[in-house]
Amino acid sequence: MGHVAVIGRGLMGSRNAIIDQHSEVVETPQGKALRLTKVVEILDPFGDASEGDEVEYAFLEDGVKLSGKGKVVTRTEIRCVIEIKEQTDNYQEIVRRALEWQV
Repeated sequence: MGHVAVIGRGLMGSRNAIIDQHSEVVETPQGKALRLTKVVEILDPFGDASEGDEVEYAFLEDGVKLSGKGKVVTRTEIRCVIEIKEQTDNYQEIVRRALEWQV
């Protein structure tokens, strides 16, 4: 499990997050196909985020720092799933903004 900071309309974070890949079967003009989607899964999130929000995230696990942009596809009190749209190289910037938000 890693740490995550998420910035959208509000700030959200957790110390229980993973980068994962979801798969689903979809219909295409050529028949059925498997669609793979990379996601950030967050357990016990604290802060503000709603389904449909466009967000930026900074993720840290075992010294590996990742950042990117995505869309919140699931949000409950105990779980949040962000579909990763693109990876970026602005981990430090997102963390800095998250820390400023808390002050």
